[in-house]
Amino acid sequence: MLIVSHDRYFLDRIVSEVYDMSSGILTHYHGNYSNYVDQKAAKLRREWKEYDKQQAKISKLEDFVNRNIVRASTTKRAQARRKQLAKMDRVDRPEGADKVAHFEFVPTKESGNIVLTTTDLAIGYTPDNVLAQPVNLDVNKHQAIAIVGPNGVGKSTLLKTILGKIPAIKGDVHFGTGVETGYYDQEQKSLHGEKTVLNELWDDHPTTPEGDIRTILGSFLFTGEDVDKMVHSLSGGEKARLLLTKLAMRHDNFLILDEPTNHLDIDSRQVLENTLNDFEGTVLFVSHDRYFINQVATSVVELSAEGSELYLGDYDYYIDKKEEQEAWHPKKKLRQLKLRVQL
Repeated sequence: MLIVSHDRYFLDRIVSEVYDMSSGILTHYHGNYSNYVDQKAAKLRREWKEYDKQQAKISKLEDFVNRNIVRASTTKRAQARRKQLAKMDRVDRPEGADKVAHFEFVPTKESGNIVLTTTDLAIGYTPDNVLAQPVNLDVNKHQAIAIVGPNGVGKSTLLKTILGKIPAIKGDVHFGTGVETGYYDQEQKSLHGEKTVLNELWDDHPTTPEGDIRTILGSFLFTGEDVDKMVHSLSGGEKARLLLTKLAMRHDNFLILDEPTNHLDIDSRQVLENTLNDFEGTVLFVSHDRYFINQVATSVVELSAEGSELYLGDYDYYIDKKEEQEAWHPKKKLRQLKLRVQL
């Protein structure tokens, strides 16, 4: 199998070798994704050590040349060192990886301890088409809660219902004191296709100097002529970065994210993970990226037609608990036994 994938959890369990395409070079590593990450980091440390060692030697030689080239007694030795410098095979400065975004989410103010409560919530588009009920959530400050479940169960619908974009069929949604909510929409509908990248951000913050807007966009890898591109011409990954730029500029203390890693490459996903882990607010998110959930989530909520169930851990903890429940559930054990008999 030859596989291209951004799903690191999948890569960890399937692949035995990795080819890393970075900075115009293809590098071969043995092992799964986690092995590759460790080996690449070790390789980068070795390259920096070799680079720093050579730079120290170059500095020493250049200093000797500069001090002794005009002195008659030491000119020959200085010339020899100059020739040594000229013949030296210079080690390139290690880059480590292609450019990645650098940003942070900084809330303007803190929320109260209770951020969000939903009580016996029923979600869907009509009373005759309820997707899930009852959904009971208790979200507290500094938590990062992942919502998981099969396609079509209503995960995105739940977020839109919480935000009031879709009316609840029944039940209550209550935000706590001082909660300021920022929303990442996986459908990217909040972007304006006929605006430039610069104006997409600047129109939201007209009193911010243009130079500051350009600097912020640069931290999200929109540099030079990139800021003059029309939004409709951007790739999915570029639109995702632009949405994250707009979200970072809002300074909210409660982030509601719908599939934020969908269009991001692995490097950008890692930056987002680190940014959310450093965030001094609260996060509620939907994601199919199991690796991302493991890195960010403090709890997992499973959504199903029967409602919501809370698991106090990351994705691996959730899977372990599900396996335990299935092993002890009589009906599920019977279904598994029937399946084995059929096989």
